[in-house]
Amino acid sequence: METVDRPAVTGGDRPAEQALLRYAMRSAVLLRGFVGLAATVAGVMTAPEANALVVGALAANLVWSVVFVAIARVRGLTWWLAAGDVAFLSGLCLIQQSVTVPAALPGAASWIGGLITMTLLIAAMGLPTRWAIPASLVLVVAHLAGIRPADDGVISALIHVIQIIAMAVLMRVLRQSAGYADVELAAVLRDQRAELIERARRADERVQRRDLHDTVLSTLTMVGTAGIPGPSAQLRQRAAADILVLDRLADPDAPALDVPANGLDDRLREIALQADLDVALALTPVEVPAPVVEAIAGATAEAVSNVRRHAGTGRVRINLTSENGAVQVEIRDRGRGFDPQSTPFHRYGVREAIIGRMQMVGGLADVDSMPGAGTTVTLRWWP
Repeated sequence: METVDRPAVTGGDRPAEQALLRYAMRSAVLLRGFVGLAATVAGVMTAPEANALVVGALAANLVWSVVFVAIARVRGLTWWLAAGDVAFLSGLCLIQQSVTVPAALPGAASWIGGLITMTLLIAAMGLPTRWAIPASLVLVVAHLAGIRPADDGVISALIHVIQIIAMAVLMRVLRQSAGYADVELAAVLRDQRAELIERARRADERVQRRDLHDTVLSTLTMVGTAGIPGPSAQLRQRAAADILVLDRLADPDAPALDVPANGLDDRLREIALQADLDVALALTPVEVPAPVVEAIAGATAEAVSNVRRHAGTGRVRINLTSENGAVQVEIRDRGRGFDPQSTPFHRYGVREAIIGRMQMVGGLADVDSMPGAGTTVTLRWWP
């Protein structure tokens, strides 16, 4: 049977174990405070007589219970706080014959005996195992010494020893289980990181293909279909811009190109001037983040380019509207139209240069067209 080694998880990368211990310790601290208060009330009700030692012991227990909870809520259950709890209760155990009803001493039935189990739990949680067990045994010995053990005292001590062992085993099982959870969580996080890296790689690949489509391939298509008279100033200008794009793709570490600071309406006017078409504009001035301007402008330019190459008409209308920060651009022509569902998958014009480009900035693009009924491309973005 093939076995798979579990990857190691470093001490600083154990969120499940840390969370489990944090919540367990908070619950134990609150329970320890409650038991301490209850023990004080029980001591007041069952004290043999109200002498100075009894009052002092009950007052000390009340104050320590409050201080213990207050410190633990702020600093957490630190080792020195857990050790202090063991030391405090050990001191009470040594004087318990003088501050409790003698008949309650066997079987740890006194108000002090009722605190022992909770203190053993605090020691198991707040101290490393190699310290928790000796510290807990010190408390058991102090309890035995305080009651000058009879047979019942020995039986109580044995029960406490069993509790110590059980708590040590329980903490080990909890930490081990949380460790397995941390290993699985780390594996999930590694898979998520790998997925994010792969998605980023695919997104970068899409951007590169789209840039090639929008520049070099678009220019070559226009030259091949006589859409640009050559040689001409327009062709030289487009070729120079395409070379800049190719240089950028070849050197990803090159400084980013300056993004024009114009508003979206200004960018759409620039596209209209360069379109070599009769473009009717209805533009509302609007300011949106620069990446959104570039995405909408690029998608609009692609839609206008498609009109020039495929629609069989020389006229197109561009509308820009804005409401409550949301932006909508419509590119409409009354050309021959097409069936969007029949567009081959490998064609980038609509799928990537328009729809994919808008999705990259959290927007949407809709292409509404039918053969003989023209085409309307709607671009939407909202903050």
